[in-house]
Amino acid sequence: MTPETELPATQSPTTDLSEQLAQLTRSWRERLEPPAQSTRPHTRRRTDIVTQQQFANMIGYTVGWYRELELGKRAAYSDHFLESVATAYHLNDGEKTLFYWLAAGHEPPAPSDPTDVSPTDTLQLIVNEQPWPAFVYTEAWDLVSINRHMRTWFPWARPGANVMHWIFTAEEARTHLYRWKEDWAPVMISRCAWPSPGPPKMSGSSS
Repeated sequence: MTPETELPATQSPTTDLSEQLAQLTRSWRERLEPPAQSTRPHTRRRTDIVTQQQFANMIGYTVGWYRELELGKRAAYSDHFLESVATAYHLNDGEKTLFYWLAAGHEPPAPSDPTDVSPTDTLQLIVNEQPWPAFVYTEAWDLVSINRHMRTWFPWARPGANVMHWIFTAEEARTHLYRWKEDWAPVMISRCAWPSPGPPKMSGSSS
């Protein structure tokens, strides 16, 4: 390293990365659209940005854990946590790669191939025995197993079909799924890119 390229005595590569992480995570959060009903405590005025607490609720983690990230602290964050954050930020591929390098020091893990997923005989038997529509899906929401009730209620359903694609592109989804606009759409948007407890309860009509 030449004298011209030496870092000042008060600066280090780690400090610089932490500062970048803090600045970027804060800017990515602040560019998000806040919830429609969001208001500041003790006021009727809508908040201008998504707060740290609101963002933590979106990704299903505590605000304290998320705050550590936004302070620029590099830690042993799990891939699930980082993926949840990156998805909620709506990062593009380049931003996501930068985010992973700054937060964890490595690139995002390669996505799994849903075509490699298949149900075991025992799991398929459990699905078949359910008295209501039942299905098994991958992290990408691709169906890998369905039962006869699922085929009857939802003719589009077949192994390989994508649940999210149907929910947000099929006109029939708005009548098959009770309170589609109020319950289904907001919940499924928040779960569209990471594992979740599952979709809301299905209903055969909107009445």
